[in-house]
Parts: sequence; structure tokens; C-alpha cells
Amino acid sequence: MLKPAALLILMAGTLWGTQGIYIKLFITAGLTPFDAAGLRILGAGLTVLSLMMIFKRRLLKVRLQDLWIFLGAGIISMAGFTCLYYSAIALTSMGTAAVLMYIAPAVVTVLARIFFKEALTPKKIAALCCALLGCVCVSGVLSTDSSQLNVPGFLSGIGCGIAYAMYSIFGTAAMHRGYAALTLVSWTFIFGAVGMLPLVNIDAVVSTLTVRPQLIVIAALFIGTATLLPYLCYSAGLKSVPAGQAAIMASVEAAAAALCGLIFFAEPLSISLCTGIGAILLSVICLNLKRRR
Repeated sequence: MLKPAALLILMAGTLWGTQGIYIKLFITAGLTPFDAAGLRILGAGLTVLSLMMIFKRRLLKVRLQDLWIFLGAGIISMAGFTCLYYSAIALTSMGTAAVLMYIAPAVVTVLARIFFKEALTPKKIAALCCALLGCVCVSGVLSTDSSQLNVPGFLSGIGCGIAYAMYSIFGTAAMHRGYAALTLVSWTFIFGAVGMLPLVNIDAVVSTLTVRPQLIVIAALFIGTATLLPYLCYSAGLKSVPAGQAAIMASVEAAAAALCGLIFFAEPLSISLCTGIGAILLSVICLNLKRRR
């Protein structure tokens, strides 16, 4: 049976996998991918800051010597990831960008070994291989035109994967210093919102939401269920689940995204897609198998 912390990590990955539903709706409404990403981060930042100021102001207090953790989580892991990910999509393809992004578990596993002395066990290595294989299959990159991959796009994708991975490192550092998950998530989105400001056409976002008020409800769900809630779950899970293991388990996001595409947009269910989903689920099972004594 999965531990509560492991369930939180899996829930976070699953909820992150629903982001594409909202992104497609916003792009159809006329927003650019950067505007949609800005709506997500700015909306989450304003929401969490307002709620924390009213109900949990004391949790916003951080020690000055630890400020680098929250700056890194917000600017590098939130704003940086968003910029690099969409750049990789624009320069290559969605499949290629997704595979490059999912080097994250490997990056986290290596960095967690270096910074937190987490053991690199055979079970973790096997799970990592399954997760990477699954992400490659789910993305469909094996069937894409290799000519789409260029150096700037490749570097953007690799950078995006590193930025994505760094949240686990910054998050673990914050948890080890005794900060609450709410504190980490709050400052991540606050600093992330600051980092996104220069990249978002705020007038376009406001006018689109004004013309189509139903999008306000969709935006609220996007911010709440696909942004704030998964980050809270993931951050809370990092209290008990090692960073490397958490990053591998969160790759269930790729399987969730593929299933959302199938259910909501009738995207085809190919053999490689089914294989990828199975491999990702196998990685989760590997990590949670207990050795019999």
C-alpha cells in the first residue's frame, strides 16, 4: 500500500497532467502560450499572497539566509521553466520538448545524490529507466521528424528539464530547514509572478477574460486544481519522500497528460502511448516495493 506522502506526489503529477486541457482552451480563446502561462503564475501568485496575508501571515516569514531557496524556486523553477519549455516547443515540437523536459528525474536523482547524499539504489535506477522510457513513448517523439531538432531548441529543452528538476532540490532544501509547504509554494509563486511580468501581455489577458466571462471560471480552476493544489501536494510529499524518488514518481504527469488528450480531445491511443503509460506506472510500483525480510 502506498504511503500518504507517495500518494501526494502521485496526485501532484496527475493534476499537473491536466494543464494541457486549460492551455488548449485559452489558446483557442486567443491567448498566446506565454499569456496562458502568465495567467497561471500571476493568478496563483496573487491568490496565494492574498490568502496568506489574511490567514497565515506568519508562514510568509523566512530567514534572510534562506531567501535564495525561494528566489531559486520562483525565478528558476517556475518562471525559467515556463519560458524555456515554450521556447523548446516553438523551436522543435511538443513531443521533443516533452522528452527533453523529462530529463528532470535523472537530473534530480544525480543532484540529490550530490547535495543530500541520497542513496542511488538499484531499485531507484530501475524506476528511473522505466520513467524515462515511459516519457519517451508517451510523448511520441520516436515518430517525429528528427530534422525538427535544432541546437537552440535542444538547449532550451535541456534547460527546461534542469529548471523543472530544480524545484525538487529547492523544495527539499526548504523542507530540511523546517519551512512549511505553504511557505515554499507561496514564495515560489510570488517570485515566479515577478519573473513572468515582462513576458505577459496583461492587456490581452484582461480583455480576453472580459469578453468571455466563462473563462474566468476556467482560469480559477486552472489556478486552483492544476497549479496551487499540485504544488502543495508535491511540496508536502517532499517532507517524507526523497527528492530523487519524488521526481521519478511525478513523471506520472506524462501519462496523465496523454490520457487527458485521449478523453477530452480524442487524441489517438497508440501502442507507444499504452507502452509509455505502463512504463511510468511500473516506475512508481518499483519505487514503492518493500524488500521482504
